[in-house]
Amino acid sequence: MKVLKSLLVLMIIVFLFNFSACDTSENIFEYRVNCTTGSIFITYVNSDGGTSQIYANSSWSYKWSKFYIFYSGQFLYISAQNQQDSGALIVQIFKNGELCKESQSSGAYVVAVASVLIN
Repeated sequence: MKVLKSLLVLMIIVFLFNFSACDTSENIFEYRVNCTTGSIFITYVNSDGGTSQIYANSSWSYKWSKFYIFYSGQFLYISAQNQQDSGALIVQIFKNGELCKESQSSGAYVVAVASVLIN
């Protein structure tokens, strides 16, 4: 009987360990920027938790996106600033293909910002 109980406890521990090891709460996030202006600065939190910044001009077809894998407890942030005297911006954050945050702005030198804290 002791052997059976020990075996049962061992099986439960192995099951829980395997379940926890597979459940990483991994999520694929996409940052996306669309605009009608010719040049913008984009700032975002990268997969290391640091900040990345790029300058994009009209040669990039007015659309930009970046995919990362993030985990629970991480903070995501993206901003885009128009570098011209007119235009519109949309910044978006998608989680596993579904929109979870969006911000829009239009005008001269405006900024659009979106951020998410992953639960």
